[in-house]
Parts: sequence; structure tokens; C-alpha cells
Amino acid sequence: METNETVQVEFEPIGRRIDVAAGTDLLNAAQAAGISLASSCGGIGNCGQCRVTVLAGSVSPPTENEITVLSDVERQAGQRLACSTSVLDDVKVDIPTSSLITAQRLQLAGDSRSLPVDPIIHGHPISVPAPTLHDPRSDVTRVAEALAAQQPDVWTEPAVVRQLTPLARQEAWHLTAYLRQAELVGVVPQGTRPVGMAVDLGTTKIAAYLVDLATGEELAACGAMNPQIGYGEDVISRLAYVRRHPDGGQMLADLTRARLDHLLGDLTQSTGIARQQIADLCVVGNTAMIHLLLALPVDQLAVAPFVAATSAA
Repeated sequence: METNETVQVEFEPIGRRIDVAAGTDLLNAAQAAGISLASSCGGIGNCGQCRVTVLAGSVSPPTENEITVLSDVERQAGQRLACSTSVLDDVKVDIPTSSLITAQRLQLAGDSRSLPVDPIIHGHPISVPAPTLHDPRSDVTRVAEALAAQQPDVWTEPAVVRQLTPLARQEAWHLTAYLRQAELVGVVPQGTRPVGMAVDLGTTKIAAYLVDLATGEELAACGAMNPQIGYGEDVISRLAYVRRHPDGGQMLADLTRARLDHLLGDLTQSTGIARQQIADLCVVGNTAMIHLLLALPVDQLAVAPFVAATSAA
């Protein structure tokens, strides 16, 4: 049971410390410290993968699950299951290598085919007259009118307006506008080509690619483990985790989005492409992965007849 008291958990041999509320289990403490412990059961306590050794400090007594999974000798040596052990005071914990999620070899290459390039987003170079006292039209209106020949009734989101206003003045109103049909999705300096990020969001692994939207050329690829694996090895255990924890869905979504953002950083850094050039993002995954990425309701997905909240793109 959590209280308002804060205690410190020190993880060795990693040398990482974190302050948590007394009563927090060691699995949640490790995850909050950025340590990925193996837990294919999603923290229920029956897989036995999140073994740690308590070196010092007070923790809760062994649970029935721990008595079943761990031998008397192991428990006497201080071994515990992180998901079943709550911290009561400042503690020091040793994490064996076998309890950590280790990176697996990622296959990024696949069969390729020659396909016609038909991007949904196109870059349009424009040169717009600067505002004057006699021509005080808004920035969006000026750009929309410059794009009228390509697309009438252009509209955009506030995030793009925040990007447009300073960039237009920096570039003396010589811009490339990225259009998705009638939506202005981005603006960049003139001559900057649009780039897309394609993501294969797997249950275990994530693969990400940068693609030139004008030519279809693959510019770079990288991959990483799906960080959700620390909350369940398969989709069923992850859905069960979300059903047990009211904030679990948002937490898993935030984890995945942060990993995608990190992959995007790796891709742009390796290619020298600016983030502002990323005009489109396409993510594919199974129904559960997409629900968890978007923090959609999953209760109905985890029980018969297993209905998706949405099946649309």
C-alpha cells in the first residue's frame, strides 16, 4: 500500500537511484528508473523473470507466488520477484543480467519491389509577398492564396501556424509548403524535399525507416526493442496490465511514442535530415499494438468477441 512517505531505491550494479513512494513494488520502481526488467506475465508474479536480490533495507514479506516460484535457498539468499516486493524503507537491490531485457538482433531489411511513387503529401515551392501596412493579410491567408492554384480552400492546424510565422520571416517568404490534399501540414525553407517515416510496430521489436517521398528512395533504417515488453511479453498480458492499472494505457502509449521519437532522432542524425522535413508518418501494427500506441480503450479488445475500438486507418 502506497503512502506519502518517500524512500530511495538503489539498483546495483547499474548504480541508478530513484525516489519512490513507500509501498511501491520494485518492478515499478525499476521501470520508473528506466531499467527494463523482464516480466512476460506483466507483473502478475507467475513468470519468475524479474528476479532481484535485496542487499539492504526493508521490504514486504514473500508472497505466495514467490514461495511457489523461488526455492527456500533462493529466498534465504535474498532473492525476490521485483513485481511482488514492495519497498518499506531505503533499499539496495542487485539486478542479475538474466533479469534484464537484452536487445535482440533486429531484421530491418526485407524483400523489395518496384512500385510507383504516389505520396499523399507533396511539397510546393511558393514565394509570398511580405505583409505591409497596405496589405495586412494574415500569414496563413497569404500562404493559402499562394497555394490556390494547386489546392483551393487550404486549411491548417495551430502547430503549423506556430512553425510558419517565424520561418516565413526568416526565409523572406520563400518557402516550400507541404500539402496533404487541402491541409497544410508543414512549411520548410524553399527547396527542402518532404521525407516520410515508416514504422513497423511489432509486439517485440520496432523497425523504422526514412523514405524520400518524391523518389521513394529508402534513406535510412534503424530498430529497437518495443519498450512495452517490460509490461508483458505478449499482447494478452499487456492488455491485462492495462485493465489492472487505470493509467496503464496512457503509460504504455507514452513509452512507445518516446521510443518512436528516439528512433526518429537516430534517423535524422544519421542522414543530416531536419525533423521539419518529416512530413508524413505511417505506423503499421496489429490491432492491439495500434490501440496501445493511441491509448484507445482495450477492455473490449481483451474479452470475447474481441472488438476493436476502431479498425480505420
